[in-house]
Amino acid sequence: PRRKLKLANPVIRAAAAAVALAVTLVLAACEPPGPTAYGPKFGAFGYTEDERDGGAWRVRFTGNSETPRETVVSYALYRAAQITLAHGFDHFAVMDRRVENLRERPRGQIEPPSFITRESTYQSDATLDAGRTDLGPRREKEWLTATLVVVPYRGTPPAGALREEDARGVIQRIGPMVRGGK
Repeated sequence: PRRKLKLANPVIRAAAAAVALAVTLVLAACEPPGPTAYGPKFGAFGYTEDERDGGAWRVRFTGNSETPRETVVSYALYRAAQITLAHGFDHFAVMDRRVENLRERPRGQIEPPSFITRESTYQSDATLDAGRTDLGPRREKEWLTATLVVVPYRGTPPAGALREEDARGVIQRIGPMVRGGK
């Protein structure tokens, strides 16, 4: 017969829960293998969006170093099309487009990507590096972020648009290549 492990002591139960949480957080922080799948931002990768003044939306997709530039841009465009359709519009105008190549060159303690800014690197104080416990080699991390500012519309596109898109056409064109959640 199999015996069930019983943690009667509340201190031991709390310690076991803390260890389980720590392991979960460490695993969640690891960069998944392969190109970034399409989906909302989880950790450093995925899409985000926020509504701007005048009905505009800023849409971002960040992919890891294995995600091709074309995929990063396509996923941002795909998300813009989803937002457009969800708000009852058929078309959207791309008012601004930017693709940033972000790099993290390790030297010392590595900070999470939220501390890295465009065209910059984070390098820690040498005293922080002295307490390093990981034994693996440090390698440069790289990721791409595509940012679009889009305006969903009906009828005439807004002035100053870089390009206009049919949201359903974008979904049909890009949808088959989307890896992950749709």
